[in-house]
Amino acid sequence: MIDRGRWCPAAQVIAEGLPLDRADIVERRSLATAPEPDRWEPARGGEAPYTRHRGYRIWRAQTKADSGKWSAVLANWLEVNRSKDPERLQVFINSSLAEPWKEAVEPADADLLTERVGAYEPRIIPERALVILGGVDVQAAEIWYLWRAFGPGLESWLIDYGSLEVTADDYPAAFDRVYQAGLVDGWPVAGSTLRQRAYGLAVDSGYRPDEVYEFAKRPGVVATKGYDLANYRVKQTNTADRQGAAMHLWLVNTRTMKDRLQRLLKVPAGQPGQMHLHAKTSPAYFDHLTAEHLAPRPSNPRIRTWQLKTARRPNHLLDCEVGILALAEALEQRREISLGQLTSDADPIG
Repeated sequence: MIDRGRWCPAAQVIAEGLPLDRADIVERRSLATAPEPDRWEPARGGEAPYTRHRGYRIWRAQTKADSGKWSAVLANWLEVNRSKDPERLQVFINSSLAEPWKEAVEPADADLLTERVGAYEPRIIPERALVILGGVDVQAAEIWYLWRAFGPGLESWLIDYGSLEVTADDYPAAFDRVYQAGLVDGWPVAGSTLRQRAYGLAVDSGYRPDEVYEFAKRPGVVATKGYDLANYRVKQTNTADRQGAAMHLWLVNTRTMKDRLQRLLKVPAGQPGQMHLHAKTSPAYFDHLTAEHLAPRPSNPRIRTWQLKTARRPNHLLDCEVGILALAEALEQRREISLGQLTSDADPIG
């Protein structure tokens, strides 16, 4: 097909078949590398292309490259399938098949989230958990926090969540309470006398950035800022606090991270990436996680982004979950921790 096929723009059609009873024409048609004057070309109808430079998206096995051989594609697939790692599956789709990866885009509903509720208690770390990460969403009168533990195969467990009321002068004290609970005290581990602390905490700097930047100077805390359209998943940049001191800020592609969250929420029980909710998960958590849907952007209806279903609907715990996924991506970029490579024989980190 590669050697003898005729690639045509969508605006054109082949108007003449190959005369198989003409050996001379068939021979000329098979000269794939011959100059065009020496090749037989069928008549075409429709609009001629604007340029002779043509581009077509084809998947890897349609190429003649060694990486497109069925044996190479199959070998890659068997390795990815054995790993049970959804992140490696994405790399396989993008690289080995040269196909676009499509994240889940339909939001989870309350019924689906109810199915994720397990029998374990909040503020207890499951034995299989190895890393705990947290997210904080800052608002005008409160801050929301959420802690999630991760184990092998990207399996995760909701550990704790809630909110703290704040005034203009209370933000440092509220941040202290969250930090003390997660990165200092930690939580008891099920079936043992041990306690495990969180490894890191992502704090959204969209509101009260000065207080967030000051908080982000603590070990394990990173400041983030979300953008609904970007050509990256997360990216580190430099900013300055109120004293002009340089510090790092992580920019987050919220569209990509919310797509990923919706995909993980739909992972069936027993499959890699399954998300668990503790036995006392409240309807408020369900309301926050289902507060948004994909809708046309007001400034450009051709672009769909995650937006509130109704005005002023709370989505703060959703933003906390997104912050945790962004933190996991940042840690992998910094080569500190890769959640996709956690194994059952690894020691807890934190």
